[in-house]
Amino acid sequence: MKLFIALAAIVLTFLGPIPAFAEDTGDPVTIEKDRILIPGTKISEKDQRELNAILAHYDKSLYKVKGYDKGKATQSNGALKDSLIDRATASRAATHAKDRHFTGSTLQIGFTSNQDISGRTSNQERSGATSNQDVTSANNQQTAANPSRDQSRARELVKRLTPILRKYTKTNSKR
Repeated sequence: MKLFIALAAIVLTFLGPIPAFAEDTGDPVTIEKDRILIPGTKISEKDQRELNAILAHYDKSLYKVKGYDKGKATQSNGALKDSLIDRATASRAATHAKDRHFTGSTLQIGFTSNQDISGRTSNQERSGATSNQDVTSANNQQTAANPSRDQSRARELVKRLTPILRKYTKTNSKR
């Protein structure tokens, strides 16, 4: 019996965990007051449907979520400017996007309170300031004119999505 256990331990050491028992959920979600960071997380189909149903009621400029199936992009939802996306999260998401085994979601919902939807930080001089990013849609122009409303809507969105995504955070993940 001891010989069998020793052999099993050696085999597992070389082969790694058995895939049927090791479910990879990706990187955990981080939920903050103003945003939810999704660096590359496998979200259940049911939760993804609930997430999409809620996102459909909000301005697309408040979020960007990308889906992947075995490393191939399947869907992209939202139009949050890249300049508002957390750099570490974007970097981790890019790594997952290149992994042909990755199936899950990436990117961000909401934005930090020191930024407004135009991509400027709130402590920058606004009079006479220019941005190299064009606001192309009427919705973006409307929301860029009212950053406090955007921040309020982003917080509301984060609050509504938190119960769905909480189970994917580090404290609740099975990793």
